[in-house]
Amino acid sequence: PPGTGKTELVNTMSKFVGLRYLDVLLNDSIRMEDIFGGLDIASFTKRNKQRYKIEGYAADVETLFIDEVFKASPIVLNSLLTLLNERT
Repeated sequence: PPGTGKTELVNTMSKFVGLRYLDVLLNDSIRMEDIFGGLDIASFTKRNKQRYKIEGYAADVETLFIDEVFKASPIVLNSLLTLLNERT
């Protein structure tokens, strides 16, 4: 039920065993960059290469807690499909 501390429990357990952790609360205005990381502008301007900042985002953490999944927009849900089904 709401308010029982699910997010805090996952956060505490992840820290206790030393895992990198990301907590994402989905809503209709969340962007994919908030989950997967944004474009690294410095790398793009210096080397003219398109790279993404992934440190601390879904591709970099060992524990990803996604809350309120069905409140996200269809674009975000489609991008999460591969992550949730295939863990890639």
